[in-house]
Amino acid sequence: MRWALLLFACGCATAHEPMTRAEAPAPWERWDPAPAGPLPDVEARPVPASLTPRLRGAWSRVLALGWPDPRAGEPHEVEVFDSSVWSVEPEVRPAIGFVLPHAPGARPFAIVDGSLYPLVALGPPVDLAAECERLMEGLVALGPEPTEELAEWFEQRRAVMARCPVDSSALFLADSHPGVARALDDVLGPFGGSLADAWVLDAVQRAFERAVTAFMRADDTVARYEAHLVVRGWDEVFESRSIRGSMERLEYLEGAEALAADLDRRAARGTRPPLPAVPAEGPVPAELVPALVDLLDEVQETQMSQPGGVALHRSPIVDALIRAGDAAVPALIDALEDDHRLTRSVHFWRDFVPDRTVLGAHEAAYTALAEILGASFFEAATTGDDLTARGDALRAALAARIRTFWEGYGRGDAADRRYRVLAADDVADDLQVAAARWLTTPEGGYVVPGSMVFTRWVEPVEGPMAGEPLRSGRDPSVTELLALRMNESEGDYRGFERACAFASALTRWDPTEAPARLAAFGDRCLGREACACAPSVVSYLGTTALIEAYAARLRRATQLEPEDLAPLVQLDDRPAMIELIDWLFDVGPFAEARLATREISWRIGMLVEVGALESEAFRAHLARMLDAESERGLYTERDGQGWIVYRDGSGTIGEATGATPHPLRCADHVARALAPRLAVPFSPAWDQARRDAAIARMRDALQSGRPGATPSP
Repeated sequence: MRWALLLFACGCATAHEPMTRAEAPAPWERWDPAPAGPLPDVEARPVPASLTPRLRGAWSRVLALGWPDPRAGEPHEVEVFDSSVWSVEPEVRPAIGFVLPHAPGARPFAIVDGSLYPLVALGPPVDLAAECERLMEGLVALGPEPTEELAEWFEQRRAVMARCPVDSSALFLADSHPGVARALDDVLGPFGGSLADAWVLDAVQRAFERAVTAFMRADDTVARYEAHLVVRGWDEVFESRSIRGSMERLEYLEGAEALAADLDRRAARGTRPPLPAVPAEGPVPAELVPALVDLLDEVQETQMSQPGGVALHRSPIVDALIRAGDAAVPALIDALEDDHRLTRSVHFWRDFVPDRTVLGAHEAAYTALAEILGASFFEAATTGDDLTARGDALRAALAARIRTFWEGYGRGDAADRRYRVLAADDVADDLQVAAARWLTTPEGGYVVPGSMVFTRWVEPVEGPMAGEPLRSGRDPSVTELLALRMNESEGDYRGFERACAFASALTRWDPTEAPARLAAFGDRCLGREACACAPSVVSYLGTTALIEAYAARLRRATQLEPEDLAPLVQLDDRPAMIELIDWLFDVGPFAEARLATREISWRIGMLVEVGALESEAFRAHLARMLDAESERGLYTERDGQGWIVYRDGSGTIGEATGATPHPLRCADHVARALAPRLAVPFSPAWDQARRDAAIARMRDALQSGRPGATPSP
């Protein structure tokens, strides 16, 4: 296999001999990776009878759907460009492509992976039969059912698929080299169902991905060609009995119909004016709103993480509409309701899962509306959810809700608008929560959630609260309204979630009045498991009764989160809290006898997260945990890695050091978790004497009250 890969790396001219300098091909022709021009017509020919039956059946189905026939071109070394869902910048990749006839000097097209590509670079011709024979020789030498050389076998098989594209090569060589074509059939391996069904599905899925990514980078010729292939292929997929069981996970392919229609619309429209001149900062004139709304279908933003969402507010078009402010609201509501165009932005759950959602222009309009109004009217249910995927019924309901909200609360300045929302009895709780948060956050510091997860965040902002103009001259006062809404919003978990939001806003807005206003709410909160802000209420009020109620609540808990421990750290001088801390380490979830080995690291991390190393009571218990001698697994090494093996799991911890296998104690796991925070080097791979020396330094840091201080060597 090594010599085969070496020849590939050197750019071999034949299957058997390295290329000499005299045989070097002519320089490659290259073109800029610009969007494709008109695509060439590729006429399909009859499928040759010399193909194996399953390849003949598969190719008959695929060609009937309109996929290009590789026999129309000649195999060459080529470079083509693609885009991924992560970027609109072209990604150049080498391939073997079937180059179609073209005029001298003209930019040619090639068939690569069953698709038409405008070339970035055209290289020398390839002796495809010799190339396939050479690569398959290495595969055959490894045997049909490899055992010890399984990884090498798969690597060689991947090399065959890359340099000798099995499907296209088999058809191209069917008449000239029928033996090679039949051998390529073996490389495909067994299929549980029909090869034809598998090829149709694969072709449709690849065409959809290519249509989406080409559309993202505004290569509309390619995108339109591929989208229409998917539309034709979808019926074939839908009719296939062997595929029908997977229809639920293939429903995303129906999105190709809307994409194809949008691309047809763009082709019929022709060129359009560019983005109008927009001020770089500050307000945007109202007269620019119609042109900006018309350009919503050119919003081109990419996803930032997975799972994650597309931050549509970052688009220059959406940002300009946001800065246009109230003047843009009516047109944006209309767009939310009636605009069925698509943007060039794509949302996905994971890049390795083929489901993609091309976001609608109405979702960009919604993003601008939510930001202008400072309120969220839509919440994504999952990390892969977005407004576009919810369909027309929801967008119509959202448009009606926002229009009603605008007609009732659209007048006045920003602070006055939020006050009237907070004071109204007929406004949804979520809008009142948004108003309370906006009023009690420094101007520019309140973030409106986007239409997808993980798309909006802002650094903490210093300064006076945005609602400062409402400090006087209002009856009822903001303090009274926040307390009223806090006491109204209880019951189930969602109700207490809203109540907690109003309580938090109240503590920011009026620190003098808040303790008295929260007293009764604190009692109710501690009495209900549904009240998630109990730790914050206890830390804020700190009354003996609440501390004792919280201690009882924590003892009943089946699972602890970091925020549950925060009151213990902040109130660690109170007798009830000291008693609770002792309980945690003596018989509770941090007790040595109850602490599973796999839990030690994240439980210690939980304590560090809430600042427990600043608490004398916690440090004393952690120091005692560094004395825990119970045996907790084994350190060993295999496959060049250091491993910790224990009863409830195992895992690697880095490269092997050559250490002899040895048992690990509970103290070793505690020390490993504390080492980064205490700035004391430690490794489970060390011998016991060295580990004990490091543990002694950690214990000294904890007992001396200097956690995190750089210890002496």
